[in-house]
Amino acid sequence: MSKDFASACAEAAMMPEFVNQYNRVTGNNLVINKSRSPLEAAIDKATGYTGFNEEEVKKFADFFYEFVWSKLPDECFEKEQQNDQ
Repeated sequence: MSKDFASACAEAAMMPEFVNQYNRVTGNNLVINKSRSPLEAAIDKATGYTGFNEEEVKKFADFFYEFVWSKLPDECFEKEQQNDQ
């Protein structure tokens, strides 16, 4: 398990099925690591488009906190703390 919220949230965002289900349940459209054709990548680079939507990422992080992170039992964190010592 990840040691902190940011790491765990980033790991979840890299799981395509988790993101697909998040989008389905919330009606949002978070896109992570969408593969681009070489032409699309060149246009993105030339225009400065990063594909990063800060508002969508914030919504995802809020969702992850409310429905995943905050539901983890305290024992998950105690075990991590013991391993750190």
